[in-house]
Amino acid sequence: MQEVHNPRRKKIFSQLAIGGQTISQLQKRVVRCRAAGYQYRLASEVFVMIGTNDVLRNTPYNSMKLSLLRLLATIKNQGVQNIRLCTILPIHRATGDQRDTLNKFNDFVRRVKDRRVVVVDVESFFSNPKYFERDGVHLNLDGLERLETIWFQQ
Repeated sequence: MQEVHNPRRKKIFSQLAIGGQTISQLQKRVVRCRAAGYQYRLASEVFVMIGTNDVLRNTPYNSMKLSLLRLLATIKNQGVQNIRLCTILPIHRATGDQRDTLNKFNDFVRRVKDRRVVVVDVESFFSNPKYFERDGVHLNLDGLERLETIWFQQ
């Protein structure tokens, strides 16, 4: 598990995910949280922002949608009471087809209706590349701080 702090040593986030992970890979990691001897347990409230790697790997939209539904069901089955589900951030180096998939997926996320899920639409807050590392995919420190603010405003 990784933690990220801002310069004032305030924790911004902890993550179960690892770099390069897809939705279905995260779902498998969440399942393992219930395994005997595994030290990590999900909190009663979690933030989920996943799908960028699926888009970059050209995963079909319908596969992404089904994987997300499985992930949400797995998280809820582990006792999580509140899920903040985020749209995918813009991918500044995406192809036209990848942008189409991202847009479809984000539209699907915006339509998720579940009493334990709050959708946080972060996409529009990150159109400026200044919030991203040079790779155009990962948020830099300013982007992470902006994300933290947005998460708790919506």
